Amino acid sequence: MECRKYCGACCIAPSISSSIPGMPKGKPAGVRCVQLNSDNSCRLFGLPERPKVCSSLKPSKEMCGESRQFALEYLYKLEELTKSGGINMGKILVFMYNDMADFEITYATHLLGHELSKEIVPCAYEKNTIKSKGGLLFTPIITVAKAKADDYEGFLIPGGWNPVVKTEILDLIKAFYTSGKLVAAICAGPRYLAKAGILDDVKYTTSIVEWTQARREAFNNEDDPFPRENFIDTRVVRDKNVITSKGISFVDFAIEIADYFGMFKEADDKEAFYDMITGK
Repeated sequence: MECRKYCGACCIAPSISSSIPGMPKGKPAGVRCVQLNSDNSCRLFGLPERPKVCSSLKPSKEMCGESRQFALEYLYKLEELTKSGGINMGKILVFMYNDMADFEITYATHLLGHELSKEIVPCAYEKNTIKSKGGLLFTPIITVAKAKADDYEGFLIPGGWNPVVKTEILDLIKAFYTSGKLVAAICAGPRYLAKAGILDDVKYTTSIVEWTQARREAFNNEDDPFPRENFIDTRVVRDKNVITSKGISFVDFAIEIADYFGMFKEADDKEAFYDMITGK
């Protein structure tokens, strides 16, 4: 995506602490940068004098929307959240394994990392390179056994047909849940939550609507681990500090997680954002 002509929203709405030529102490939020031309283009664009923070901010549909006014309102809201402490540099743990459905969590990690300034920490049973179902390679930086719930704000689990469920991941899920921190799983990912026993206490959804013979064989002939009395056949479910989703609902899943961490001030903001992303 390219910058919208005559916009300049990112040069007006947010505060900039870095030194700018003509504004050595940076600029406050809502103040027009002195380096903006009359047509709202940047005089420093492409030049080494341009602050790194400006160069690093890239246009995106989430931020820019369909109009300059949307971008201004979005950036003002982001500035307000930052000042009020609504956004903080917490860490989110993401479980990874070979043949995981990476697309189911990448939009969630984008919103968490780019929009909410969270550090995304990939983990796995071993520190070996992970190859997703989509063919992308990921490098875990910590093992599940060494990860501690106290160090993170949330735990994300993608879908995929991984039959290996070790004690350490069940213990980790329980630790996140009992400490009141986010546990989020999508598609077949809620199976881990079921085996950890936390779905006994909350409503949930999953792509595994029925435990068929094919499902049984895919998971080493294990019996259905899901407490079906708590299952809701819908796109995404948020109950207490647990978010679950069907695989096709990865956008809903991502937005629900972002909402959990305070990205949206009002319910209308969340709905408008969903409509913009989905083109409704």
